[in-house]
Amino acid sequence: MIVGTLGKALGSYGAYVACDQRMSRYLTNAARSFVFSTAPPPPAIAGALAALGLLEAEPRRVEKLQCNVRELRGALAEEGFALGEEDRTPIVPLVLGDAKATMRACELALERGVFAQGIRPPTVPAGRSRLRLAVMATHGKGELRDAARTLATAVRGAGMRPEELEAPVTAPPAAEPLEAELEIAWGPDSAGHMAGFATPPAAHRDGVRPPVRARESRPFDAERDDFERAA
Repeated sequence: MIVGTLGKALGSYGAYVACDQRMSRYLTNAARSFVFSTAPPPPAIAGALAALGLLEAEPRRVEKLQCNVRELRGALAEEGFALGEEDRTPIVPLVLGDAKATMRACELALERGVFAQGIRPPTVPAGRSRLRLAVMATHGKGELRDAARTLATAVRGAGMRPEELEAPVTAPPAAEPLEAELEIAWGPDSAGHMAGFATPPAAHRDGVRPPVRARESRPFDAERDDFERAA
């Protein structure tokens, strides 16, 4: 499976999973994040498709974007920001830590013509508030270097120093294996094939975890048939 976003680079919103038909039917019935989401509207899908067509016709846009990412990261480093390991993504975080200082720096930068979205809890953990920068292929080098200087000034105006900020963590947190999620059932009254995705019993919602049991693995065809019948 390949999971990607229709936002960010494509300028739309939503996400996709590229997989074969069998896996698609399985995820349609089993993926909690899909079950509890709504379909994107047709204009958003049309916009994403148009963006994909544009990228196929003009691949140099991607090269220009990557050049701009390097330009901005280099300019920010010159201003004293620690950016961690080299990253090619166009989303560049500046971790300030304190939520109030982050929002103040966001306001100061905006007053000077640079929009750097302030991100604070609960979107990020406490103590990890940040300015999130989004580089575009249409940005000029001069704009990016001016933006880096403006951001450094804004951070200092918020009472912090770029040289003292913590570098962002680029590695995502370790996730629980999907197999573990699928192999847990919430007691004998829960349907085994909905384990990990069904709503837990009332006892668990009240803070008391009910006894759990491990179930034997079943062939994928049997799991798929169960989901299709349930649907």
